[in-house]
Amino acid sequence: MRGIAAAKNDKQAYYVLSNSDRPGDQLVTHLLEGMNYPTWRRAVTNALVSKHKIVFVDGRLPKPAEGDPDEENWITNNSMVMSWILNSLNEELHDSIVYHDTARGMLLELKERFSQGSGPRIQEIKQEIVNTRQGDIAISTYYAKMKSLWDQLSTFAKPHDPKCPGCTCVVATKEEEEERLHQFLMGLNEAFGVVRSNILCKEPLPTLSNAYSGASDHIVSDATLLKATSILTRLIKVTLPNGEKAETIIQTNARFKLFCSLPTKQLSDSGPCKEDGDGIGSA
Repeated sequence: MRGIAAAKNDKQAYYVLSNSDRPGDQLVTHLLEGMNYPTWRRAVTNALVSKHKIVFVDGRLPKPAEGDPDEENWITNNSMVMSWILNSLNEELHDSIVYHDTARGMLLELKERFSQGSGPRIQEIKQEIVNTRQGDIAISTYYAKMKSLWDQLSTFAKPHDPKCPGCTCVVATKEEEEERLHQFLMGLNEAFGVVRSNILCKEPLPTLSNAYSGASDHIVSDATLLKATSILTRLIKVTLPNGEKAETIIQTNARFKLFCSLPTKQLSDSGPCKEDGDGIGSA
């Protein structure tokens, strides 16, 4: 009896609607257009899970029999979920499934319509991954773009079975990780040539996240060095002898050289420089 009571209480939790739940709500930011179905479906699933309404579309909570005490609650919640789904579609798709009686029926039709023939989309994503290069964008932006493509591709993959013989699923996951690592490194611009070589020489290869972290640290190190050089230049200017107006520059051989802000003809080895017009001369 306790088990039955607990099960009934658990079921009642799915029927709760908060004051913030409204028929006009939109589950996701980006409406379903067709080609974005995999990412849309994932976003909708996450939204329904967060609202404790996923059971109305995955088959775990079917419609109660007529006259059942929960029938009215089920109808109310099902209608609410249907409204959320319709609000998450573009106008054309909205009109094509609006007459479904259940939220589950809506999602099943959309799945059947857009999950078939995924081969061209998979090919398109893989080609985009191959063509994506960092170029002149920030490494964080480049990584985010690659991550988005990998995640889209993952929505088409069959889930790994942890009980499969020979741990082949674990091996497949590791190979997939290494493939993504190589794709990421190949797209980096030439400024990361040394970093790329260092990563590829490691045994075993680092994870994709560690490789990205290492490349990002390389950027921070370069920025720190540039800042240190700038500070050093300012210090040299400050510590010049009083009464002299001089500037410092960094030559290509990384040596510092002092210049007086005076014409060359005014420079004298026997006395101090005196300001007399503009120009640059060697001291």
